[in-house]
Amino acid sequence: MGYFVVSVFGTAAVAFAILSRYATDLRYFRYLAFGLLSCGTGFLLQTAGIPANVAANSLIATALYLTGALSVAEAVQRRSTGTMGRIFHAAVFALALLATSYFLFIDRNLLARTYILNFGFGFVLLAAVWKEKQLAQGSGADRLLFWTIAIIGLHFFPRTLFTAGSFSVGPGEHTTTAFWITLQYTLAIILNAGVLALLGVAGADIFTTIARDRDTDVLTGLLNRRGIETAIRSVSENGVTRAVIVADLDSFKAINDRFGHAVGDEVLQVVAGRLAKVSRKKDLLGRIGGEEFVFVIEGNLEEAISLAERFRTTLAAEPIQTGSTSLTVTASFGISLFFSNDDFWKAVKAADTELYTAKREGKNMVAWSGPRLTGQSAVGFKH
Repeated sequence: MGYFVVSVFGTAAVAFAILSRYATDLRYFRYLAFGLLSCGTGFLLQTAGIPANVAANSLIATALYLTGALSVAEAVQRRSTGTMGRIFHAAVFALALLATSYFLFIDRNLLARTYILNFGFGFVLLAAVWKEKQLAQGSGADRLLFWTIAIIGLHFFPRTLFTAGSFSVGPGEHTTTAFWITLQYTLAIILNAGVLALLGVAGADIFTTIARDRDTDVLTGLLNRRGIETAIRSVSENGVTRAVIVADLDSFKAINDRFGHAVGDEVLQVVAGRLAKVSRKKDLLGRIGGEEFVFVIEGNLEEAISLAERFRTTLAAEPIQTGSTSLTVTASFGISLFFSNDDFWKAVKAADTELYTAKREGKNMVAWSGPRLTGQSAVGFKH
């Protein structure tokens, strides 16, 4: 049974290593692969009795198990772009090895060493999911990851306590105790279930990444045309009034012609970043053409005009620094209203019509369909 457990560790480690090679955005696969490999190697050394010296075997296996647990914990954090932190890793590793060494060389106590290793392993995994406890309320993949790691971490405590009476002292006793036999069978069950669950999480994350890449503009990181369409369908509610704001950078072709497309791309990235900062949490923001951006907001005409003016003034207020060149970049804006059951691209076309009115009237303006608002400032507005 021991070698079967080792084979499961090894197969899972290889699987996640292969996934990490092809899903390079999901770096947490590497931590999972390394953690499973470390645990599998530790289990192999204990099963095979390599090295034969009990003290060396115990220290090496403990180091490998701890490395594996810390790597899996780090994988949970890296999936959410977090980290357990170097201090946590160093403290847990050092304390566990020091305590193991004490009960190995000074106060020879197999029971204490086993408690340290198993409770330490469980503590590390539970600390990881506690730090990411919001996963329990997240997507299906989030919840699956949370409960998989939590159950694996929790199982170390009752299993170790219930089999504690089986320990004896003396070299080589660990391979025949009830603890060791129970460990092999429980690991075989929980490891298989856990690996299947983690592969399920990996599949969901890969699908999410593919969908995100498909719907995202590579240059700016904003939604592309398909992403905007998908987002519109997902928030569709009958009777809700929305506004489309279309923005087009003024004289952008001259920037490309004079400074080159590399500078033009940098300008687009800076513009996208500024627009994203001004936009609200519920607003949809995308790039649908070379220098054309589109915003979809929930609100009336007055809100749309106010937001478009914020976009306009934000862009015009500060020059964009590209190397040694400082460029003042402005944009013209067009606005149209639509309901959730209206054709979205017709609304974009209507906003485009207003946009080109602003271009003809002098650029760096906001234009819209509909009556002029009473008391609205004339600065930057045209209809």
